[in-house]
Amino acid sequence: MNDLIIFEKDLNFIDKIKERLRSEFEMKNLKELQYFLEIQVQRNRSKRQFYINQSEYISFILKRFEMKDNKLAFTSIATSTAFHKAIDDDILINFKSYQSLVDNQMYAMLCTRSDIAYAVSQVSQHSSASIETHQSIGKRGFRYFNATSTMEITYDGSQGLELEAYCDADYAASVGRKSMMAFLFKLAGAAVS
Repeated sequence: MNDLIIFEKDLNFIDKIKERLRSEFEMKNLKELQYFLEIQVQRNRSKRQFYINQSEYISFILKRFEMKDNKLAFTSIATSTAFHKAIDDDILINFKSYQSLVDNQMYAMLCTRSDIAYAVSQVSQHSSASIETHQSIGKRGFRYFNATSTMEITYDGSQGLELEAYCDADYAASVGRKSMMAFLFKLAGAAVS
């Protein structure tokens, strides 16, 4: 089973595309998009707005990791957090459970939660040799999700389709003298990358 989303202003053109696809493939028309790849979709036609969120997915992973009732965090990573690589004397934790923690947060980050990109990039660097400290920092991401599970991205068609781009970098300022950079692309008033 494969899902397909078709976006187009001209409804006649959409009908032609569907007709052409139906001639080649067995296909069902599921009507207006509401849910796709763990992403909930809502639309307000009168305001020309489109909303996406992953509140159901976040609720699922919070239950999965038994973090639903934990203390809330209002930032994804503490300001003074410093990661250190595991050394020989450190006791490593189960790397599969740590990678699962990172993977579940990364999926949300890639779809609708770019606000956790920095935290995920930091915890993911320790997937092969993680210690309890790394796991505690990673679990803060779940506590942040618990506090912000209903956050959504709003695309506003009234703002036009002008692409905006921003970037920032720090030259060799992080631990290990590695440079870091970040970028943001916005379309219709919301992040797309």
